[in-house]
Amino acid sequence: MSLDAFDAIVVGGAAAGLTAALYTSRQGLKALVVTRDIGGQAPLTDSMDNYPGFGLMGRLQAQAKLYGTAFVCDEAIAITEEAPSRFPARTYAVDWRYKRHRSNGSGYADR
Repeated sequence: MSLDAFDAIVVGGAAAGLTAALYTSRQGLKALVVTRDIGGQAPLTDSMDNYPGFGLMGRLQAQAKLYGTAFVCDEAIAITEEAPSRFPARTYAVDWRYKRHRSNGSGYADR
């Protein structure tokens, strides 16, 4: 995986992050999702109202992969602006660089 290969990096693998990655990839842009896990807090919650389905996260991930989204199991620790519209993202394993967009779909995370 080339470090400059992505048009967008999405931080977080819950519903918002997976949806952002899916729509980015469907537009023909190369997207990378950086997440510790798929689903965010949804799989850990005892009860939810008005939730569209417990298989939703897996289906969103599968569809995003179908359109070319790449996934990395890691945690984003820094995002900075290097130049206008260019934001390097640092994870514990790699410093990622991307061309155009950033999205934070991380939701809630224990620290």
